[in-house]
Amino acid sequence: MSTTHKNVFKDGAILPEFISTSIAKHQDKTDIGAHAIFLGQVRADIIGKKTVSHIEYTAYETMANKAFHDIRERTFDKFPLKYLLLNSDSLLIDKIADENITIGCV
Repeated sequence: MSTTHKNVFKDGAILPEFISTSIAKHQDKTDIGAHAIFLGQVRADIIGKKTVSHIEYTAYETMANKAFHDIRERTFDKFPLKYLLLNSDSLLIDKIADENITIGCV
């Protein structure tokens, strides 16, 4: 039997508005005391004599979504969290400083 897991991939960079909207959805939950957020972004590293301008990568999305799901479930088993958001951008981040991964938990 095949299980479909939530698609964590978003088209393009993960925008600040997406993050703030996700947080705002929990304003009425009075048993949440904090939001912990990790944002990964593209750096302008210099490799050799070239500066990184973007990141392009590939992923087998079905496998990646299952892995994200498994990580999420193991995290809930280990820590007393109420909510855990895992998102990754699509497979091309085209600008320096664009957020490309978001992990938020409360």
